[in-house]
Amino acid sequence: MDGSLAAIWYHRARTDSIPLNSRVFPVTDSSCPHCPALEESLEHFLLHCPASEEIRGNFFADYKRENGVNLGDSKLTADIIMRHILGFSQLKNKPPTLQISFVNKMVKVRGLTLFRRSGEEQSLEDLEEILAQL
Repeated sequence: MDGSLAAIWYHRARTDSIPLNSRVFPVTDSSCPHCPALEESLEHFLLHCPASEEIRGNFFADYKRENGVNLGDSKLTADIIMRHILGFSQLKNKPPTLQISFVNKMVKVRGLTLFRRSGEEQSLEDLEEILAQL
């Protein structure tokens, strides 16, 4: 994935502006498309949705290997885990490359798009092609 597009998605996660159903359709249908009984919040999207369990598990293992923090530890609160994912914890002052990759994999699984143009949704692949031409 193009680095600039990945950075956009990561910034949108950090500012809680990923277009999840709880943000796009808060009045009509804020439910998760994979877990209809649950609201699709950023926390649900990144930490709890079973549709992304494998990606999340791989990220937690990689994060523990690189940073020595087990995000799967049941003693950690969701808030603390989110702070690690969104780069608000200061570990070794490293760039959040691993976290950026995780957020982007989650976005792809969910099939989210950044923009709409002329009533059509643009896929991540469309945006990557546009960015590559710049």
